[in-house]
Amino acid sequence: METKHLSSVYIGNDLSQPHPQSYRNVTGLIEIFKQNNVDTLTIIGDNKLSARQPIISLGFLPHQEMMNELTKHHIGLLPWKKHWLHEYKDPNKPYGYAHAGLLILSISDMTNVLNNIKDKQIIRTFNDYGDLLELLTYYKENLEELIRMKQKIRNYAHKNLIWEKNEPKILEAYSSP
Repeated sequence: METKHLSSVYIGNDLSQPHPQSYRNVTGLIEIFKQNNVDTLTIIGDNKLSARQPIISLGFLPHQEMMNELTKHHIGLLPWKKHWLHEYKDPNKPYGYAHAGLLILSISDMTNVLNNIKDKQIIRTFNDYGDLLELLTYYKENLEELIRMKQKIRNYAHKNLIWEKNEPKILEAYSSP
């Protein structure tokens, strides 16, 4: 069941890492939620994170449970700080977010993700955590907008973000020397 307050989610175990990988750096993300009134952040996949409101940590979940959990939220985050390697990365999490009907908020240098998700109404980008805070504040005040978008986002993902649409690119990548 979807929450009545803005609920953001992040899939990953980066938050409890003492020395985060530079291309997956989320240092300061929890503070955005603790120090500002932008409601809750749920973390999936981090078994070592000790959390308390407004941070909720669910630890690792099997895939189907994770997808069911995602549908309860409004925003899926790809909040890594900018890094030159992002031009070459294409993480799975934004596609899972889209299939669950979540608006994706992504750092602006995720080239492949932005090229693959052509409908810019379902993905918004930010340059730094100041920009991310502005987006979260906007959507907290305009929650109905996110609720109305859920089915449109799901429909887009089910039609466009599927293996059959990307099979030629994937097979080409695997056959390249």
